[in-house]
Amino acid sequence: MIIYELGGALKGSYIILICILVVLFLHSINVYSALASSIVVNIDEDGIVDVTILMEVDEGVHSIPAPVDPIYLTITATANNIPLPIIYSNGYLYFVLDSKADVIINYIANVSMDNGIFNLGIRADEVVEVRIPSNIVLLSWPGDNLVDAKVNQSMLILFLKGPLTLKYVIKPSTKSPPPTLTNWTSPTTSPAPQPSTPSQSPTPSPIQTPTAQYPEPTTLVTVLGVIVIAVILTAYLIRRRGASASNGVLDDVDKNIIKALEARGGTALQSELQSDVKVPKTTLWRHVRKLEKLGIVKVEKVGLQNKIVLMKKVKI
Repeated sequence: MIIYELGGALKGSYIILICILVVLFLHSINVYSALASSIVVNIDEDGIVDVTILMEVDEGVHSIPAPVDPIYLTITATANNIPLPIIYSNGYLYFVLDSKADVIINYIANVSMDNGIFNLGIRADEVVEVRIPSNIVLLSWPGDNLVDAKVNQSMLILFLKGPLTLKYVIKPSTKSPPPTLTNWTSPTTSPAPQPSTPSQSPTPSPIQTPTAQYPEPTTLVTVLGVIVIAVILTAYLIRRRGASASNGVLDDVDKNIIKALEARGGTALQSELQSDVKVPKTTLWRHVRKLEKLGIVKVEKVGLQNKIVLMKKVKI
């Protein structure tokens, strides 16, 4: 099984490489890294980290360095509000544009945890805005990596340059139980407003159509090449996201929650999961939130309790 998954990953890398080479062969568009106009890293009250990248880029094949390691299955992107196929490999986000566009990329960061301490690695060398709620306690200070800092409605906002690792813990809450989520929300709609961008949903720019002119043969080849590669990337993305979510995404607690739900027929109260999984209440809730953002479970309100519903089967 491990050899099979490794072979699939290597095959996927070759597909990406071949796609990019095909585009470069069909037309003379250079591959380069676009500079993000805004990067926001938002740490929520459960320690989960959402990343939003906004940029304006020209047509062509692009490789964007990910400022924080993503959980692959959570990556979504739009170009002028239209879904954009995107691939992540070896620290870079790859996508193809057939015209200039405002691109928004969202994902959940892959944050490690050791003895209750979260470790968030930021490797971007440009300024990153990190939003930290009041119940998150920093155990490390960025030092020389700190560009600026401010407080906005009890939220600490740091402007940092990488590379660095932020260590933090969740301050114990005196309230019980934790707030209930009644509606599942995609990561693409959750980031906080950007200071440098009026809106996170730029208005689609009209397509400029030349009049009284016929495109040259080389232009036709270029357009066809971009269309072909976009179709290939889309098919690969759908196949990749339909693969097992357990490959580097779910930890043991996540898997135990899924197994407990399956054993109970796909639904369970939070108190029942607490009894089955045997982890602290805050830990259980944080992992349920993670699974909900991945689209694996849904949280419903039943009286004063939370009911967890398994939304799709995951190979674990």
